[in-house]
Amino acid sequence: MTSPLRVHVLYEHTVHPHSSGFIRLLRPLTYPSLASTLDVSIGRTYRGIDADVVIVDRLWQPAKLTLKVAREMVNEIRVAGARFVYALDDDFFAIPEEHPNRPTSEQLQAVDYFLRTADALWVTTPYLKDRFASYNRHIEILPNCLDDRLLVRRSLHGPPPLFGRQKRVIGYMGTLTHSDDFAMILPSLEAVCARHPEVEIQIIGGIDPKTDAYARLSALPVRFLVPDSGEGVYPNFMLWYTSRISWDIALAPLVDTDFNQAKSDIKFLDYAAIGTPGIFSDVEAYRGHVVHGENGWLCSASPDAWENAIETLLQQPEMRISLASAAQKYVFTRRTLLHCAMDWLDALRHLE
Repeated sequence: MTSPLRVHVLYEHTVHPHSSGFIRLLRPLTYPSLASTLDVSIGRTYRGIDADVVIVDRLWQPAKLTLKVAREMVNEIRVAGARFVYALDDDFFAIPEEHPNRPTSEQLQAVDYFLRTADALWVTTPYLKDRFASYNRHIEILPNCLDDRLLVRRSLHGPPPLFGRQKRVIGYMGTLTHSDDFAMILPSLEAVCARHPEVEIQIIGGIDPKTDAYARLSALPVRFLVPDSGEGVYPNFMLWYTSRISWDIALAPLVDTDFNQAKSDIKFLDYAAIGTPGIFSDVEAYRGHVVHGENGWLCSASPDAWENAIETLLQQPEMRISLASAAQKYVFTRRTLLHCAMDWLDALRHLE
């Protein structure tokens, strides 16, 4: 009997692993169907861990990552005779220099080193594969998938969950890093809310309070939804989100920048998981997965286009149900780990 492949994952973290690390590495590699084939350990450090493969995620330890640290890590992996996989889902080099979330020069030197020395790169989109093709010849595309164990699937015609059913609700989920994306659609929301006093905006995550968009948003009927303590870590968050959130429409704006070109369709998956029809920017991240008018709504960058799209879906409940049903079917039949977990095993086998 062949021994399981020993895989050690060095996840990106602050206090807890970041959500993207759970989605792209921790949940897929520990999916039950792979348990007999993989012996997976996870942690913040590598030294002293017996592993056949070591996977380093994104910036790993952002506060400590330097070129020196990166070289030491790769050297330890080589001396131990293990294979080195570098996993990432962003093009850090495309973040503008003046942006507060741009990695430091030391971090970028480490990323460059990881990209060039890894035995394989794991990325989430074809764009990233093309972007990093000059760094490394061995690149695997592993699109984001949701862990079906964390999804509470609901009937689209069932009783409403806790939040927001007294009014028609427009939802948005995003981190502070997407404040510029949200600002793009703010004029559209202002116009819609002016015509529809029964509409409420619900936000999971946040908008940078230092921005003009935040001040303008405060004048609208907005409610920020915050999970209870302990429900912020990704697995618990997804159980909370899929069982408690109910929106009529969900929005996923992305400004067409070099950095956003590398983004995935994760918001499409998230919104489909709760049976909510989404309006998505007509950009690389969503084309090919969101089919306009069938399982979602693609929208150009103009405020008028977003206003018209929101207005159309508000006024057509049958269309909302049709879009949501198709999106939900797509996700639950094609983009959960029940259907995709073997892709991670195949990627590991390609190292051999």
